[in-house]
Amino acid sequence: MTGSRYAIDREPLTFDTIGPYRLTRADLFWASLIISFRLGSRGTLLTCYSLAAALIVLIVIGLLSSDYVIVALAAFWLTWLFMIGPALRSLKRSQDIYMSFDPEGIVAQTPTTRTIYKWSTMDRAACVGSRLFLMVTGRCALVVAERYTSRANLEAIIATVDAHRRAGSA
Repeated sequence: MTGSRYAIDREPLTFDTIGPYRLTRADLFWASLIISFRLGSRGTLLTCYSLAAALIVLIVIGLLSSDYVIVALAAFWLTWLFMIGPALRSLKRSQDIYMSFDPEGIVAQTPTTRTIYKWSTMDRAACVGSRLFLMVTGRCALVVAERYTSRANLEAIIATVDAHRRAGSA
C-alpha cells in the first residue's frame, strides 16, 4: 500500500504504509539499549551513562571487597534497567501498529489509538542494525523492524523526516 505524497522543495516525498507490525521483546530490548546509549537526547545519554558507570563502579567495589551482595544487587539493577525491564514491558501496546504518512507528520495507529507525530516534534530518524528509530522525544522513539518493510522504504522514511526537519528549520 502506498502512502500519500507531499512536496518539499519540489521533491515528492513518500513512503509506503507499514503495517500491521508488532514489536517483539527483542525489539523492546534493543530499543532500550540504543535509545539509552546511542540515539537519546544529550540528557538521556548523560543520565544512562552515569547510571551505568555508577552501577559498574559498585560491581567493581563489591568484587574487590568480596562483598558479593553488592555485586549481585548492582548487576541486577544494571540488567533490570537496561535489559530485562524493557523486554518485559507489555506487548499489548505493541501490536497491530500501522505507520503512515500525513502532511502534518507520521501517523501511528493501533486498533484503539491514532497518534500524529508532527514533523516539528521529530528529533531525528536513523537505522541502527535492522531497526528504524524515529526519535519523537529525547527518550521516546517509534521503532520499526526491517522485517516488516523494505530497507528502501526505511530509507524513504528517513529522507522524508530529514526533509521536513530541514524545511522546518529554514
